[in-house]
Amino acid sequence: MNTPNTNLNKKLLEIRREVGYLNRSGKNTANDYEYSTEEDVLSVVGGLMNRLGIIMIPLVTRHDREGDVTSIEMEFEVIDTDSGESFKSSWVGWGSDKEDKGGYKAYTGATKYFLMKLFGLAFKGDDPEANGSQKKGTKPKKSRTVEQVCNGIEKIKTKKQLDNSNEWAKTGLAGYTPAQANVIKRKLEEQAKKVK
Repeated sequence: MNTPNTNLNKKLLEIRREVGYLNRSGKNTANDYEYSTEEDVLSVVGGLMNRLGIIMIPLVTRHDREGDVTSIEMEFEVIDTDSGESFKSSWVGWGSDKEDKGGYKAYTGATKYFLMKLFGLAFKGDDPEANGSQKKGTKPKKSRTVEQVCNGIEKIKTKKQLDNSNEWAKTGLAGYTPAQANVIKRKLEEQAKKVK
């Protein structure tokens, strides 16, 4: 990448600011856990990508099967249809299936996790991959979008209001993804410079 993707990066950041937690509508009955499906991921980011003119082109670059496990390597090209800016990223996926669905599972998993990491998506509730230290049934609380929080921060005029917002941020950011929390923290820092 020789030149910065200024327009594309701004659009990706806008999506990151808007996305929330992932639902987990899938159920693995064999190992008794819920998981986020590809539909869960696309329902969070698909509409925002469409609205901003961002498309993603997946390409399988390698496909192997060893026993019941299929592994693939993929390259994703993310394109801003307005500016023509783009970038490519390599990703991997695995799928286990005794029949003929291992490739599809690997493809779906790679696509799903690429989008999750690109947009900083987090699971809602318990993480099925947690080591057991996470408290069962704990669900993050998030009542306002990042945009709503940032709009509220822009209205802060006094040091007391700023102190109250910083106090809220100590616990209130727990319901947001790390990327969203960083956006809110930066907005608080910007506003602190304006408040006297």
